[in-house]
Amino acid sequence: TNRPCIHPRGYNSAVARMAKRYGVTDILLASDSPLAIEWARNQTEYDVHWLDQDREKVGEMPLENKLEGTKRWIEYRQDMTPEEVGGALEEIDFLSHGQLMIGGMRSFFSRAIVYQMAARNNAFIPWVGIDGYSLRIPCHQGTPYSELECPIKLSDPLPSRSPPTLPPASPEPAEVRRGSTGERFAHTGIRFPRPCSMKQALASIQNARPFEGGSEFMPDVDFRNCATDPADYDAVLSELFGADKPGEPVKPFQFGGGIRGKPTTMGKYFGRGMDAVSMWVRGSVGRVQELPPRPTRIPPQKDRWARHLGCTGDNAYDCMFGKSTPTEERADPDELAVAQGIWDNERACFAANGTSCKGDAGGSVYLPIILHAWTTRWVFPMNGCSHGHRTVCSNRVISHINLPKTREDRVFLSIHMRMGDSCDIMEYEERYNNPWEWGRKEKKTPSWTNRPCIHPRGYNSAVARMAKRYGVTDILLASDSPLAIEWARNQTEYDVHWLDQDREKVGEMPLENKLEGTKRWIEYRQDMTPEEVGGALEEIDFLSHGQLMIGGMRSFFSRAIVYQMAARNNAFIPWVGIDGYSLRIPCHQGTPYSELECPIKLSDPLPSRSPPTDDGR
Repeated sequence: TNRPCIHPRGYNSAVARMAKRYGVTDILLASDSPLAIEWARNQTEYDVHWLDQDREKVGEMPLENKLEGTKRWIEYRQDMTPEEVGGALEEIDFLSHGQLMIGGMRSFFSRAIVYQMAARNNAFIPWVGIDGYSLRIPCHQGTPYSELECPIKLSDPLPSRSPPTLPPASPEPAEVRRGSTGERFAHTGIRFPRPCSMKQALASIQNARPFEGGSEFMPDVDFRNCATDPADYDAVLSELFGADKPGEPVKPFQFGGGIRGKPTTMGKYFGRGMDAVSMWVRGSVGRVQELPPRPTRIPPQKDRWARHLGCTGDNAYDCMFGKSTPTEERADPDELAVAQGIWDNERACFAANGTSCKGDAGGSVYLPIILHAWTTRWVFPMNGCSHGHRTVCSNRVISHINLPKTREDRVFLSIHMRMGDSCDIMEYEERYNNPWEWGRKEKKTPSWTNRPCIHPRGYNSAVARMAKRYGVTDILLASDSPLAIEWARNQTEYDVHWLDQDREKVGEMPLENKLEGTKRWIEYRQDMTPEEVGGALEEIDFLSHGQLMIGGMRSFFSRAIVYQMAARNNAFIPWVGIDGYSLRIPCHQGTPYSELECPIKLSDPLPSRSPPTDDGR
């Protein structure tokens, strides 16, 4: 019978006209389509509210092969439940609280809402008939509201078929830039933590207790007193690594993203650089004349990932990870002296025995962590967007709010839920000190490599432990799976924030009939676009604002996030390896952070396979 509907994006013009005329701030939305909810989540200028209902049953345009003929229409459906029937009444009541209305005025449902709005407001309601119909039925000329049974006479004259013109839209505001004194995600309203001072970093080193090993590192640390201006932090690093030191950085390293023909993930790509930084901290820190390493220049058009990012220069490294330059702002003398003392302490260890400081307690084992953090901040500043090295940038953040906005004592937990094209096996519980042996093949799936991922609900126990110990209020979430976003929206005790990205392409566990053999993995995909590539870099940057970390420590991507977090916070980061792996690789016993290329020895003893009980034991 050709019953048309208007796609959600077709409402944009009418919304803009209403907003311009009446100053709209909030939208109350009713729809039985998931597309409408997707549209709502993409709004950036209004607060949008809707009832939490399951829209899958009646949310699609019905197809002939589902319900034949007229039986597909809602009025003929025999499978309605209390949820659908009650939901319809609830939506009429909910939308009646509005003052303006956009709807299909051929729809009895839209008309019912308008009448309820007029009743609740004791006023006549401005409206737009998105389907071209008028709420004013032509046979009743005297009023814009009339009886529903009155026949609609389309032959009556209509004033105009063209919507009112609007002035040319102003260009979209530029992305918020994160410079030495600004915050790139400041527009979100999220009050991200600030770095610790050098004196606080020193105190954390001195007070650290020994690392006990295993898939969890939860030291006694309190970030809430850290309030250093990032510009002051960067000024200290500038004097350590950049100011008044002529010449180019030495020991460039090659870390191309597949430039030599070997496919790699964004995490492994990042990891190559982190390897070089870590080795420099261990082996070259005693030679003060050397600067931190930088990679061999790679033209962006020849790089697997950078070619998608709209690079503005000739160096893929600067495009992806940014570039640090000496600042004109001078460092605080006391802070610089403390930092130089930490650096000299580590140099003394090298001078004495040619190796990094070690010890059973007292924090000397944590010196390399802090030095690694400083070097990471300098070599990987993640300012590719904020300093104009690339044009593919986004800082659109979605927040699921549960706590009062006035809450002050914020503690941020970053979570990387590794899923999607990275795995082919789903598990539902945390692997506490019980890492999976990757690559183990089974007869029933001979061509699969057995890459496991943990379902979002498997993170709940680790989140609870972090919250109990550190007082978590906010979660920064990164994942390529829609399941992770569903998990986030179901949280009730924390504010959860994530970047607004399309997760459909890489969000499913890949199936044999989609991509054969190893070609299904993310590193082999040839259909990546700027959104996926840029999104990966954005998520590393976004989660680096956290103070605690839960991730799969077998994942280079999770590791990259931890290093960036330490770099941004000027502190060592408590973490949980949800997959049973340790960020501390066993062949480096002295520290919970170590080189990524170090082989993982599963034969090394682990302390326990059971997570702590509720009483903390």
